Amino acid sequence: MKSVDVMDPNYKRLLYVRYADDFVILIIGNNQEAINIKNGVKDILVNKCGLELNPQKTEITNLNTGFKFLGAVCRKTKNHSHVTYHERNKSAKITPKLMVFADSEKITRKLVAGKIAVWKGSTIRATSLKSLINLDHADIVQFYNSKLRGLLNYYSFAGNYSRLAWFAWIFKSSCALTLALKHKMRSQKKAFNKFGKHLTCPETGISIMNPGSFLVKHDYKKKVIEEKNLDFLNISWAGKLTKSNINQGCTICGSTNEVEMHHLRRVADVRAKIKTGKSTFALWSGASKRKQIPLCKYHHNLYHQGELNHSDIKKISDFY
Repeated sequence: MKSVDVMDPNYKRLLYVRYADDFVILIIGNNQEAINIKNGVKDILVNKCGLELNPQKTEITNLNTGFKFLGAVCRKTKNHSHVTYHERNKSAKITPKLMVFADSEKITRKLVAGKIAVWKGSTIRATSLKSLINLDHADIVQFYNSKLRGLLNYYSFAGNYSRLAWFAWIFKSSCALTLALKHKMRSQKKAFNKFGKHLTCPETGISIMNPGSFLVKHDYKKKVIEEKNLDFLNISWAGKLTKSNINQGCTICGSTNEVEMHHLRRVADVRAKIKTGKSTFALWSGASKRKQIPLCKYHHNLYHQGELNHSDIKKISDFY
């Protein structure tokens, strides 16, 4: 369904954009017209759909102030138009598109809620994530990489993309503080001195990602993440029990593509005790060091289907 009906005799310039249960309506008009449209939408939703507008999230504003939509802030630029000069002494007056920015306030609140940062006056500073200290060095780095990569991908369109450099440092600093706590160091400076500026794991070579340039890209077509409203910042690895055999190939064929870990023992009972607070360090340590076998996806499926041949089973037996 098109967002406008240009054949409507009472045509009003209006644009409607929806994603899931979030939508925004933009019009060229005055405040009273916006109120009338809002009331009309409210009546249709109640009478036709049995739905209600959320009064706390439904607001009327102008584009100079801007509005928030799907984790982004949309508003006009200060200069509404400018002149662009072309060849042959011709010029054109151009009205820029609506600017779309990353919502810095929302990102900040998410980082504080996730205990990656804490408030210090009117700004935030990184803090160690104590729930990760029992993980391997590489797992800790990969945790922060997953958060940072998700953030940069989600806001690849942002007009203030350079602002994300500050949040990238918060992730990096938090990772250094977590590693410092794990290795019983007193400061992130010592962590950087020992593991380098990218906090490289000495065993696997895995480092904190380096985003490189923070130049504005305005990449609106990127489809690399499905999370809505920064949900990826809420994901926790605190329940991870098994150490990762990183950079190992399949035990059977040697392939390094889509390698999965087959675990020889279940740890559901350990997780249950952790939730009730009745676990001991020895119990956790035993679960985290349980035997695991790297297998490619193909051979892992064959293993669970009982279709591996005798020679393949022997390779697995020899591994452990």
